[in-house]
Amino acid sequence: MAAFVVLTVHLRQKGSPESKPLQGKQPVDAEPSPRKLNAPWPVPRGGIVLKLYENSLGLALFAYSFCHSPCTRWVGPPTTTTNRPSTEAPPR
Repeated sequence: MAAFVVLTVHLRQKGSPESKPLQGKQPVDAEPSPRKLNAPWPVPRGGIVLKLYENSLGLALFAYSFCHSPCTRWVGPPTTTTNRPSTEAPPR
C-alpha cells in the first residue's frame, strides 16, 4: 500500500480533465514559501523535518502495513466456541 502511494507521486493521468498538463510549470509545482503566514510549521523549519512532512502519508502507510502483519500473526485469528459441538457431558 505504501509503495502504491509513493508511486502515484510519479504517475500521471493522461485522460482526466482534472489533470494538469505534462509539460510546463504550474503554480502548484512551486516549492512552499517559508515566508507565508499560513505555511505548515515544517515548511519554515526545513531540513529533515520538512522531508518527513512531505512523505508523511507514505511513511504512515508503510508503518501501518509493516506493524500490522506481525501483530496479526502474533494475536492470531479470532476463535469462537459457539459453532463447535460440545464434547463434554451435560451437567447433572
